[in-house]
Amino acid sequence: MIAISCSNHEIVVHVNGEGTMLMSPALKKFIISIGDNLSDSGFPKIIIDLSQCDYMDSTFLGTILLANRMIYKSNGKFIEIAKPTKFCKNLLTQMGLDKYFPIIDLDYDNSGGRIELDEEQLEGLEKANFLLQTHKALSDVNELNKTKFALVTKLLQEEILKLKNNNE
Repeated sequence: MIAISCSNHEIVVHVNGEGTMLMSPALKKFIISIGDNLSDSGFPKIIIDLSQCDYMDSTFLGTILLANRMIYKSNGKFIEIAKPTKFCKNLLTQMGLDKYFPIIDLDYDNSGGRIELDEEQLEGLEKANFLLQTHKALSDVNELNKTKFALVTKLLQEEILKLKNNNE
């Protein structure tokens, strides 16, 4: 489950349990909406709280990496990762993502109310494009990831071609 809490200067994404591809499209849309609706001067700090997260899949990792790039491009700020569990911290390090996200153990303003993001099922071409985008982002981090995700990206590219040909 992913819940969002807001204060005047922070938006906290609470990942409870698992961060997976089922939550990734909704999280991406939410972060894009933040960027679209706020000016640079009013842009809050975005924190992803992984203190209650015990699993993240590659699609979720690629989604937060893409979101981080978008936020940085928008306002020069990075998304921060708060209190990652040992599993999450190890995974971020193994994937080379610890170089892209400041990892903080500090408390943040948790006074705002929370809203839950609903799972979003993508289908067909939209799903294949989303998966390819997230896995390409991870592949771009380092050579190890490029090797690790080479087959996945190749199969997704083939699937996209097949879906496009079937739609014509």
